Amino acid sequence: MKKSGVKAKSTSGNTRSRKAGKKQAKSNIVLTTLAVAATGILGYLGWQYLRKKKKTSSTSADLNTILRPTTAVYPSTTSYTDTPATPVYLTPVNTSQGSGKAATSSTTSQLNSNFPLKKGSKGQLVKALQQALISKYGVSILPKYGADGDFGSETVAALVKAGLPAVIDESTYYVFVQGSSSVTDKSALASKFLAAATTSNLSTVLGLLKQMNTKEDYKQVSAAFSQLRLRGVRQTLVNGLLSSFSKESDKEQIRYQFIRMGLRYNGSTWSLDGIDGRTLITIEPANVWINANERMEVPQKTVLGAEVTKKLDYTLFENKGRYFLVATKSIKYL
Repeated sequence: MKKSGVKAKSTSGNTRSRKAGKKQAKSNIVLTTLAVAATGILGYLGWQYLRKKKKTSSTSADLNTILRPTTAVYPSTTSYTDTPATPVYLTPVNTSQGSGKAATSSTTSQLNSNFPLKKGSKGQLVKALQQALISKYGVSILPKYGADGDFGSETVAALVKAGLPAVIDESTYYVFVQGSSSVTDKSALASKFLAAATTSNLSTVLGLLKQMNTKEDYKQVSAAFSQLRLRGVRQTLVNGLLSSFSKESDKEQIRYQFIRMGLRYNGSTWSLDGIDGRTLITIEPANVWINANERMEVPQKTVLGAEVTKKLDYTLFENKGRYFLVATKSIKYL
């Protein structure tokens, strides 16, 4: 009977041991499951964080590609100083029979003593003044005598018409004559374009185009070019040059030069700021980027300005001479 009792106790102990083992196994499974789940959640959150960070970094990189933080997006301006430019005096004409050095000094003194220029004045200074008038306002400003070096009634009338005083002092003279030199250069450039276009000389045309760097350069040269007749027709510089060459490869080289100056081409039409520009308007609240680090929020149906170009997911546009960036998905053409 005692043996039987011992066996019963042993069986009961084994049962409790097996139950405890199963309970411990279940606890281990639960803990393992929780650990895996926690690891999965942390991994997911970490992946989301890295994905978001990467996306933000990518967006910032895109913006930096278009609008670099260290590069101003505003049109550059010319700095001026209070120091006046040294005037370039005309080379005197030596009419003396004496020594060259003495004659030059004497003639220079004589030319400078001609100021102020007024009715009755004569010489090279008067002629240069008349040439500047013609360069700036056309030959119709001095229709009868032109630049003859004689300050007469026609020159007086031309000065008044141009808004200048009838008596020209030295300062006024050099400001006007030197200010007209760029106009003279652009007119000369237009004449060279005409000659090169007439003979379809591509290398000369490309060389002349490389002397122009801005839209303002194009405007001035094209204005002078449109006063000339290419094959009997007055036309803009773009049309005149492109119509002078038949090979598409030649046209492509010319188009590239115009684009380099800042002209826009949509595949069929060339345009400058404010001319044939496609106006943009927002279709939803949008962020307008001033540069890669600064932005401002604008509401829906805000007229932004004229489209310049598209790059990546953004559109560059211009408003009153300043350039901004907006997400292309947030805009449409007005």
